Amino acid sequence: MYNKLIYLLFSSLLAVNTYQIDNDKSSVRWIGEKLTGSHDGIVKIHHGEILTEGTVVLGGEFSIDMNTIKNLDIESETYRGYLEDHLRSDDFFDVENYPHTNITIIEVLSTENSKKDTSFFLCDLTIKGVTHPIKIPVKFSVGNYSAHASGTVKVDRSLYDIRYKSMSFFPDIGDKLIYDDFIISFNIVAKRVW
Repeated sequence: MYNKLIYLLFSSLLAVNTYQIDNDKSSVRWIGEKLTGSHDGIVKIHHGEILTEGTVVLGGEFSIDMNTIKNLDIESETYRGYLEDHLRSDDFFDVENYPHTNITIIEVLSTENSKKDTSFFLCDLTIKGVTHPIKIPVKFSVGNYSAHASGTVKVDRSLYDIRYKSMSFFPDIGDKLIYDDFIISFNIVAKRVW
């Protein structure tokens, strides 16, 4: 609700353009690694929007539907289903109680010299009701009818109380450990709302 009020304030003061996420053309991929290998998959965006003034990003919000988490690398339907159910359980994302992961753009930081085509979005990332700031490198372009954003970021699950086989919580876990960092890659297409 607070963010919606900010959006309305922006809209009343500036020539703000709103771009709504095209769920069918957008994608979010994940990779989780453990000592003995890795798994990867996808998850769907529930809804989202980006606000711009011209080509300048003013803010935005995204909601990820954690019920849609899918694995892509396990061939066995039985084992693939087991992993997906486990990721939805309270060992990991506790989807029954926290069905959405939310991202709010707070500020667009200046481009760093090493990647002149990449901006850094300072965002609030909320997982399982816990919010922490995160800096996300983003390649972003905006036109009259659409906007596009892509990037890859590492997320430390231990910050969000995801403890299962984490060395941060179980230092003697040995070769059963699952690394705290997981990788999110995204490709987002948004359509302008007229």
